[in-house]
Amino acid sequence: MIIKIKERDASIASLSTIFVLAIIISMSIPVIYSQTVNTTTAGFGVWVVISNQNPVNLSLRNISFDFSVDPVAGTTVDVLVSFNVSDPDGLSNVNGTDGNARADVNFTLGAPSTSQFRTQSSCTNTTNPTAGMVVFNCIVKMKYYDNASSNWVINLTVTDANGATINNASFAGSVNTFTYNSLSSFSIIARDVSEGANLNFSSANIGVNDQTAKAPILLNNTGNADFDRITLTGATLLQVGGAGTIDIGQFAVNTTNNTGGRGLPLTTAAQTIRGVDDNTANATLLHGPGKSGDTVPYNGVADFKSKGNQSLIFFVDIPAGTATGSYNNTWNITVTDLP
Repeated sequence: MIIKIKERDASIASLSTIFVLAIIISMSIPVIYSQTVNTTTAGFGVWVVISNQNPVNLSLRNISFDFSVDPVAGTTVDVLVSFNVSDPDGLSNVNGTDGNARADVNFTLGAPSTSQFRTQSSCTNTTNPTAGMVVFNCIVKMKYYDNASSNWVINLTVTDANGATINNASFAGSVNTFTYNSLSSFSIIARDVSEGANLNFSSANIGVNDQTAKAPILLNNTGNADFDRITLTGATLLQVGGAGTIDIGQFAVNTTNNTGGRGLPLTTAAQTIRGVDDNTANATLLHGPGKSGDTVPYNGVADFKSKGNQSLIFFVDIPAGTATGSYNNTWNITVTDLP
Protein backbone atom coordinates (compact mmCIF):
# COMPACT_ATOMS: atom_id res chain seq x y z
CA MET A 1 0.00 0.00 0.00
CA ILE A 2 2.70 2.40 0.77
CA ILE A 3 4.24 1.71 -2.62
CA LYS A 4 0.99 2.47 -4.48
CA ILE A 5 0.50 5.74 -2.72
CA LYS A 6 3.95 6.89 -3.76
CA GLU A 7 3.29 5.95 -7.39
CA ARG A 8 0.08 8.01 -7.39
CA ASP A 9 1.81 10.97 -5.82
CA ALA A 10 4.38 10.74 -8.51
CA SER A 11 1.70 10.81 -11.18
CA ILE A 12 0.06 13.85 -9.68
CA ALA A 13 3.36 15.61 -9.45
CA SER A 14 4.03 14.82 -13.06
CA LEU A 15 0.68 16.26 -14.15
CA SER A 16 1.32 19.39 -12.19
CA THR A 17 4.51 19.97 -14.06
CA ILE A 18 2.81 19.57 -17.41
CA PHE A 19 0.03 21.96 -16.44
CA VAL A 20 2.46 24.67 -15.46
CA LEU A 21 4.26 24.38 -18.78
CA ALA A 22 1.00 24.59 -20.67
CA ILE A 23 0.09 27.84 -18.97
CA ILE A 24 3.41 29.41 -19.82
CA ILE A 25 3.14 28.53 -23.50
CA SER A 26 -0.45 29.69 -23.86
CA MET A 27 0.34 33.10 -22.36
CA SER A 28 3.12 33.81 -24.88
CA ILE A 29 1.08 33.07 -28.06
CA PRO A 30 -1.06 36.30 -28.12
CA VAL A 31 2.10 38.47 -28.10
CA ILE A 32 3.37 36.88 -31.34
CA TYR A 33 0.04 37.23 -33.19
CA SER A 34 -0.36 40.99 -32.40
CA GLN A 35 2.64 41.95 -34.74
CA THR A 36 0.97 40.76 -37.99
CA VAL A 37 0.41 43.62 -40.71
CA ASN A 38 -2.23 43.29 -43.44
CA THR A 39 -1.35 44.86 -46.95
CA THR A 40 -3.34 45.35 -50.14
CA THR A 41 -1.86 46.12 -53.63
CA ALA A 42 -3.59 47.75 -56.65
CA GLY A 43 -2.17 48.61 -60.08
CA PHE A 44 -2.45 51.74 -62.34
CA GLY A 45 -1.51 52.55 -65.94
CA VAL A 46 1.31 54.88 -67.12
CA TRP A 47 1.03 56.71 -70.47
CA VAL A 48 3.64 58.90 -72.27
CA VAL A 49 2.67 60.62 -75.51
CA ILE A 50 5.52 62.22 -77.53
CA SER A 51 4.05 64.64 -80.05
CA ASN A 52 7.16 66.70 -80.98
CA GLN A 53 10.94 66.47 -81.00
CA ASN A 54 13.47 69.27 -80.73
CA PRO A 55 15.35 70.46 -83.81
CA VAL A 56 18.80 68.87 -84.09
CA ASN A 57 22.21 69.25 -85.75
CA LEU A 58 22.52 73.04 -85.45
CA SER A 59 25.88 74.05 -86.92
CA LEU A 60 27.54 77.15 -88.35
CA ARG A 61 28.53 77.10 -92.00
CA ASN A 62 30.61 80.22 -92.64
CA ILE A 63 32.18 81.12 -89.28
CA SER A 64 35.73 79.97 -88.54
CA PHE A 65 37.80 80.38 -85.38
CA ASP A 66 39.75 83.27 -86.90
CA PHE A 67 36.67 85.08 -88.22
CA SER A 68 36.90 88.88 -88.01
CA VAL A 69 34.90 91.91 -89.14
CA ASP A 70 36.14 95.37 -90.13
CA PRO A 71 33.97 98.35 -89.10
CA VAL A 72 32.97 100.89 -91.75
CA ALA A 73 33.48 104.53 -90.77
CA GLY A 74 30.31 106.33 -89.77
CA THR A 75 27.88 103.58 -90.75
CA THR A 76 27.02 99.89 -90.33
CA VAL A 77 28.55 96.72 -91.72
CA ASP A 78 26.48 93.65 -92.64
CA VAL A 79 27.71 90.41 -91.07
CA LEU A 80 26.37 87.23 -92.69
CA VAL A 81 25.78 84.24 -90.41
CA SER A 82 24.93 81.01 -92.24
CA PHE A 83 23.97 77.82 -90.39
CA ASN A 84 22.24 74.43 -90.79
CA VAL A 85 19.52 72.76 -88.74
CA SER A 86 17.48 69.54 -89.00
CA ASP A 87 14.31 68.26 -87.33
CA PRO A 88 13.24 64.62 -86.70
CA ASP A 89 9.61 65.68 -87.29
CA GLY A 90 10.42 66.87 -90.81
CA LEU A 91 12.13 69.89 -92.33
CA SER A 92 8.81 71.65 -92.76
CA ASN A 93 8.71 71.90 -88.97
CA VAL A 94 11.64 74.34 -88.95
CA ASN A 95 11.50 76.09 -92.33
CA GLY A 96 8.27 77.96 -91.58
CA THR A 97 5.95 75.80 -93.67
CA ASP A 98 4.12 74.23 -90.71
CA GLY A 99 3.71 77.34 -88.57
CA ASN A 100 5.60 79.88 -86.53
CA ALA A 101 9.08 78.41 -86.80
CA ARG A 102 11.85 80.99 -86.61
CA ALA A 103 15.59 81.54 -86.28
CA ASP A 104 17.16 84.11 -83.96
CA VAL A 105 20.73 85.36 -84.23
CA ASN A 106 22.42 87.91 -82.01
CA PHE A 107 25.90 89.04 -81.08
CA THR A 108 26.78 89.92 -77.50
CA LEU A 109 29.85 91.33 -75.79
CA GLY A 110 30.24 91.50 -72.03
CA ALA A 111 28.14 90.61 -69.00
CA PRO A 112 24.36 90.37 -69.63
CA SER A 113 23.54 93.44 -67.51
CA THR A 114 25.89 95.77 -69.41
CA SER A 115 26.56 93.95 -72.68
CA GLN A 116 26.51 95.35 -76.16
CA PHE A 117 23.83 93.59 -78.18
CA ARG A 118 23.19 93.31 -81.91
CA THR A 119 20.42 91.17 -83.41
CA GLN A 120 19.63 90.12 -86.96
CA SER A 121 17.93 92.53 -89.34
CA SER A 122 16.85 89.76 -91.73
CA CYS A 123 16.85 85.96 -92.07
CA THR A 124 16.07 83.72 -95.05
CA ASN A 125 16.15 79.93 -95.33
CA THR A 126 16.52 77.28 -98.02
CA THR A 127 15.35 73.67 -97.59
CA ASN A 128 17.68 70.91 -98.78
CA PRO A 129 15.74 67.61 -98.57
CA THR A 130 18.63 65.60 -100.02
CA ALA A 131 20.99 66.69 -97.24
CA GLY A 132 18.18 66.59 -94.69
CA MET A 133 18.69 70.16 -93.51
CA VAL A 134 17.43 73.72 -93.66
CA VAL A 135 20.05 76.39 -94.38
CA PHE A 136 19.50 79.77 -92.71
CA ASN A 137 21.24 82.96 -93.86
CA CYS A 138 20.92 85.87 -91.42
CA ILE A 139 22.30 89.41 -91.55
CA VAL A 140 23.41 91.21 -88.38
CA LYS A 141 24.29 94.89 -88.70
CA MET A 142 27.26 96.03 -86.59
CA LYS A 143 27.63 99.74 -85.79
CA TYR A 144 30.86 101.59 -86.47
CA TYR A 145 31.19 102.44 -82.78
CA ASP A 146 30.63 98.93 -81.40
CA ASN A 147 33.57 97.97 -79.18
CA ALA A 148 36.64 96.44 -80.78
CA SER A 149 37.10 92.99 -79.20
CA SER A 150 37.91 89.36 -79.98
CA ASN A 151 35.21 88.19 -77.55
CA TRP A 152 32.02 88.92 -79.46
CA VAL A 153 29.78 85.85 -78.99
CA ILE A 154 27.50 84.46 -81.72
CA ASN A 155 24.20 83.22 -80.26
CA LEU A 156 21.91 81.03 -82.39
CA THR A 157 18.42 79.73 -81.54
CA VAL A 158 16.03 77.83 -83.81
CA THR A 159 12.40 77.33 -82.74
CA ASP A 160 10.23 74.79 -84.56
CA ALA A 161 6.53 75.10 -85.35
CA ASN A 162 5.57 73.54 -82.01
CA GLY A 163 7.79 75.76 -79.89
CA ALA A 164 10.64 73.32 -79.30
CA THR A 165 14.08 74.93 -79.53
CA ILE A 166 17.75 74.25 -80.05
CA ASN A 167 20.58 76.73 -79.52
CA ASN A 168 24.33 76.64 -79.87
CA ALA A 169 24.66 76.30 -76.09
CA SER A 170 23.10 72.84 -76.35
CA PHE A 171 25.85 71.10 -78.31
CA ALA A 172 29.60 70.67 -77.94
CA GLY A 173 31.80 73.62 -78.82
CA SER A 174 28.98 76.04 -78.15
CA VAL A 175 31.03 79.21 -77.60
CA ASN A 176 31.39 80.71 -81.07
CA THR A 177 33.23 84.02 -81.04
CA PHE A 178 34.57 86.48 -83.59
CA THR A 179 36.72 89.61 -83.63
CA TYR A 180 35.40 93.09 -84.32
CA ASN A 181 38.46 95.06 -85.38
CA SER A 182 39.51 98.53 -84.29
CA LEU A 183 38.85 101.56 -86.50
CA SER A 184 40.43 105.00 -86.05
CA SER A 185 38.39 107.58 -87.91
CA PHE A 186 36.85 111.01 -87.35
CA SER A 187 35.20 113.81 -89.31
CA ILE A 188 35.13 117.62 -89.06
CA ILE A 189 32.12 119.83 -89.78
CA ALA A 190 30.78 123.19 -88.66
CA ARG A 191 28.18 122.43 -86.01
CA ASP A 192 24.47 123.03 -86.81
CA VAL A 193 25.13 125.09 -89.97
CA SER A 194 25.73 124.26 -93.61
CA GLU A 195 29.33 125.39 -93.66
CA GLY A 196 31.06 122.07 -94.30
CA ALA A 197 34.49 121.74 -92.71
CA ASN A 198 35.00 125.51 -92.52
CA LEU A 199 35.43 127.88 -89.59
CA ASN A 200 33.57 131.07 -90.47
CA PHE A 201 34.20 134.47 -88.84
CA SER A 202 32.04 136.30 -91.37
CA SER A 203 30.74 138.76 -88.76
CA ALA A 204 34.16 139.86 -87.43
CA ASN A 205 34.79 143.62 -86.99
CA ILE A 206 38.06 145.51 -86.79
CA GLY A 207 39.13 146.25 -83.22
CA VAL A 208 36.84 143.67 -81.62
CA ASN A 209 38.31 141.11 -79.20
CA ASP A 210 37.09 137.58 -78.42
CA GLN A 211 34.83 137.44 -81.43
CA THR A 212 33.32 133.92 -81.67
CA ALA A 213 32.98 132.08 -84.94
CA LYS A 214 29.60 131.73 -86.61
CA ALA A 215 29.50 128.10 -85.43
CA PRO A 216 31.82 125.80 -83.45
CA ILE A 217 33.75 123.07 -85.17
CA LEU A 218 32.34 119.62 -84.39
CA LEU A 219 34.60 116.57 -84.28
CA ASN A 220 32.68 113.33 -84.74
CA ASN A 221 34.30 110.00 -83.93
CA THR A 222 33.31 107.77 -86.86
CA GLY A 223 35.16 104.69 -85.59
CA ASN A 224 35.45 102.71 -82.36
CA ALA A 225 38.85 103.90 -81.07
CA ASP A 226 39.14 106.37 -78.18
CA PHE A 227 41.35 109.42 -78.66
CA ASP A 228 42.99 110.86 -75.56
CA ARG A 229 44.56 113.90 -77.19
CA ILE A 230 43.48 116.47 -79.78
CA THR A 231 46.11 118.76 -81.28
CA LEU A 232 45.67 121.70 -83.63
CA THR A 233 48.32 123.13 -85.92
CA GLY A 234 47.41 126.62 -87.10
CA ALA A 235 48.61 129.00 -89.80
CA THR A 236 48.43 132.77 -90.31
CA LEU A 237 45.45 133.79 -92.45
CA LEU A 238 46.24 135.46 -95.77
CA GLN A 239 44.12 138.13 -97.43
CA VAL A 240 42.40 136.96 -100.61
CA GLY A 241 43.59 139.19 -103.44
CA GLY A 242 45.70 141.34 -101.12
CA ALA A 243 48.79 141.44 -98.94
CA GLY A 244 47.09 141.60 -95.54
CA THR A 245 47.41 138.94 -92.84
CA ILE A 246 45.82 137.97 -89.55
CA ASP A 247 48.45 136.37 -87.35
CA ILE A 248 47.69 132.92 -85.92
CA GLY A 249 48.32 134.30 -82.43
CA GLN A 250 45.09 136.31 -82.71
CA PHE A 251 43.07 133.09 -82.52
CA ALA A 252 42.19 130.88 -79.54
CA VAL A 253 40.18 127.69 -78.98
CA ASN A 254 38.06 126.38 -76.12
CA THR A 255 35.83 123.37 -75.54
CA THR A 256 33.23 125.16 -73.42
CA ASN A 257 31.29 128.40 -73.92
CA ASN A 258 34.16 130.80 -73.13
CA THR A 259 33.26 130.93 -69.46
CA GLY A 260 36.43 131.94 -67.67
CA GLY A 261 38.48 132.99 -70.69
CA ARG A 262 39.21 132.57 -74.36
CA GLY A 263 41.01 129.27 -74.01
CA LEU A 264 44.20 128.17 -75.71
CA PRO A 265 46.08 130.66 -77.99
CA LEU A 266 46.99 129.05 -81.30
CA THR A 267 50.42 128.86 -82.92
CA THR A 268 51.92 127.35 -86.05
CA ALA A 269 53.12 124.44 -83.91
CA ALA A 270 50.87 121.61 -82.78
CA GLN A 271 48.95 122.67 -79.64
CA THR A 272 47.23 120.19 -77.35
CA ILE A 273 43.65 121.35 -76.78
CA ARG A 274 42.53 121.24 -73.18
CA GLY A 275 39.13 119.99 -72.10
CA VAL A 276 38.46 122.62 -69.47
CA ASP A 277 39.27 126.29 -68.95
CA ASP A 278 41.94 125.59 -66.35
CA ASN A 279 44.06 123.98 -69.10
CA THR A 280 44.86 120.84 -67.07
CA ALA A 281 42.97 118.02 -68.82
CA ASN A 282 43.22 117.02 -72.46
CA ALA A 283 40.14 117.29 -74.61
CA THR A 284 39.13 113.80 -75.73
CA LEU A 285 37.16 112.22 -78.54
CA LEU A 286 35.66 108.97 -77.32
CA HIS A 287 33.80 106.51 -79.53
CA GLY A 288 30.06 106.95 -80.01
CA PRO A 289 27.24 107.06 -80.42
CA GLY A 290 26.83 110.80 -80.58
CA LYS A 291 24.02 112.86 -79.09
CA SER A 292 21.87 112.21 -82.15
CA GLY A 293 22.86 108.54 -82.42
CA ASP A 294 20.58 105.53 -82.24
CA THR A 295 19.36 103.87 -79.07
CA VAL A 296 22.29 103.37 -76.75
CA PRO A 297 23.33 99.69 -76.84
CA TYR A 298 25.45 99.90 -73.68
CA ASN A 299 23.10 99.62 -70.73
CA GLY A 300 24.47 100.81 -67.42
CA VAL A 301 27.30 102.95 -68.83
CA ALA A 302 26.96 106.48 -67.50
CA ASP A 303 26.84 109.45 -69.86
CA PHE A 304 27.23 107.29 -72.94
CA LYS A 305 25.09 109.45 -75.23
CA SER A 306 27.53 112.33 -74.76
CA LYS A 307 30.33 110.29 -76.32
CA GLY A 308 31.32 110.39 -79.94
CA ASN A 309 31.38 114.18 -80.39
CA GLN A 310 33.63 117.05 -79.34
CA SER A 311 32.88 120.72 -79.98
CA LEU A 312 35.69 123.25 -80.44
CA ILE A 313 34.79 126.92 -79.98
CA PHE A 314 37.08 129.45 -81.66
CA PHE A 315 37.73 133.14 -80.94
CA VAL A 316 39.59 135.88 -82.78
CA ASP A 317 40.94 139.36 -82.01
CA ILE A 318 40.97 141.72 -85.01
CA PRO A 319 43.68 144.34 -84.46
CA ALA A 320 43.09 147.96 -85.39
CA GLY A 321 44.52 148.74 -88.81
CA THR A 322 43.64 145.35 -90.31
CA ALA A 323 42.60 145.76 -93.91
CA THR A 324 39.01 144.84 -94.75
CA GLY A 325 38.52 141.81 -96.96
CA SER A 326 38.45 138.01 -96.85
CA TYR A 327 41.20 135.95 -95.22
CA ASN A 328 41.74 132.20 -95.25
CA ASN A 329 44.14 129.32 -94.78
CA THR A 330 44.07 125.65 -93.77
CA TRP A 331 44.53 124.36 -90.22
CA ASN A 332 45.06 120.74 -89.25
CA ILE A 333 43.61 118.74 -86.38
CA THR A 334 45.17 115.48 -85.22
CA VAL A 335 43.61 113.02 -82.76
CA THR A 336 45.78 110.50 -80.93
CA ASP A 337 45.06 107.31 -79.01
CA LEU A 338 47.70 107.47 -76.31
CA PRO A 339 49.27 104.21 -75.05
